[in-house]
Amino acid sequence: IEQSYGVFRPERPSVILLNPQSLDEAVGMLQDQRIAMDEIDKLISSGDTEGAGVAVLRILPRLTLAGRYIAVAMQRVVPRIQQMSDELNDLALTVDNHIGKALRGNL
Repeated sequence: IEQSYGVFRPERPSVILLNPQSLDEAVGMLQDQRIAMDEIDKLISSGDTEGAGVAVLRILPRLTLAGRYIAVAMQRVVPRIQQMSDELNDLALTVDNHIGKALRGNL
């Protein structure tokens, strides 16, 4: 659990952010923040730059948590993908070898 701006602005209530527990949850957090970015665009267009700035400060911790989770998840996934790719390549070479032997009548 991480806490944002409640410590620095005591007049504001604390905002408790939970780390995502799954890749789907992290992606959902990013999608939610994309919706918030649309609202920020509207605030800027209406001239409410202070409101837009506050909204940006509110989404940054969520973007950070979701981004970190996704980065760590991808570090775990990429080696598995590489291993699967290597195994697939080995299998393709074995199949190619058997086809060659069959064509030469050596199978």
